[in-house]
Amino acid sequence: MWEMAWSENPPVRYRHFVTNIRVRATDEPDVLDARSNVIVSAVRQSSPTTTLHAERFDLIVRTGGGMRLRSRFVVIDETVLDFASSGCHVTLSRPPAKRKCRAADCPRASSNR
Repeated sequence: MWEMAWSENPPVRYRHFVTNIRVRATDEPDVLDARSNVIVSAVRQSSPTTTLHAERFDLIVRTGGGMRLRSRFVVIDETVLDFASSGCHVTLSRPPAKRKCRAADCPRASSNR
């Protein structure tokens, strides 16, 4: 049996939902631009369910070994994250510097987000 840390007793149960996947070609022949909506749900026994809502911006590359993820940028809908109370761990980082955003495609270039 696996040993658990005290914070994982009772363990947190996660569910990941990926919906509304939109894929389109880019200027590069073997690169696809994919967008999707994501919900992560965390439940610990009788504690209230914690959810995280986000939109993902992925660049996918076709290689000899199949499709590979080149980069991922995630925009979280909430401005305050309360995932720590449910035992979830969220790591926030800056977007990759190579990612080019066009105003119509990326929320970083939009003033209304």
